[in-house]
Amino acid sequence: INSTNWRYSYQSLWENAGRPTSAANPLPGGGNNKPAPCAVGTCVYQVSGADLTISGVWNNLTGKTIIFADQNVTIETEISGGFLAVIAKGNIVIDKSVKKSGIPLAAVDMDGADAQLSGAFWADGDFTVDDDPADDTDQLIIYGSVAGGMDLSGNVIFNRNLEANNDKPPVAVIWNPFLVLNAPDELKDSYTEWKEVAP
Repeated sequence: INSTNWRYSYQSLWENAGRPTSAANPLPGGGNNKPAPCAVGTCVYQVSGADLTISGVWNNLTGKTIIFADQNVTIETEISGGFLAVIAKGNIVIDKSVKKSGIPLAAVDMDGADAQLSGAFWADGDFTVDDDPADDTDQLIIYGSVAGGMDLSGNVIFNRNLEANNDKPPVAVIWNPFLVLNAPDELKDSYTEWKEVAP
């Protein structure tokens, strides 16, 4: 197994989704605000040739959205609702400004009600959560799935430090089973098994 034949790299997932291009499938607003839901099926976008910054209003998404970015992605806003997958060929960085307001939670609600980010965030490179050294309450809760090193060469890096509040989780990732149940066809694999039977 290597980065060229590993089936869950950016390249493999992008090909499985039909090789969307930034010319034919541009992300509306360039990431400055959430895209409108598709009338039918899944909205599949590609951002190519430049880093993507997701900012503005991205709460209460509806429908299913997949964003492929062939460079790096920085997320500077809270994201909630719908099905969202952000898949980067480079790195994904969660900005220090994305955090829970107020005292960190000792017990995180397992249904994702406390989450600042909801969705699947997968990178061939590193998935990194940045820290604000001036804030010892900057807890981050993610409801969904994160991945670094999808092409076998990156890492998941949580830099958050709650200092005096470090008896609470600085970063909590809560597995969301509905990501699997509601996954669009563009992210699914088809398996076929056959055997020859005796005549």
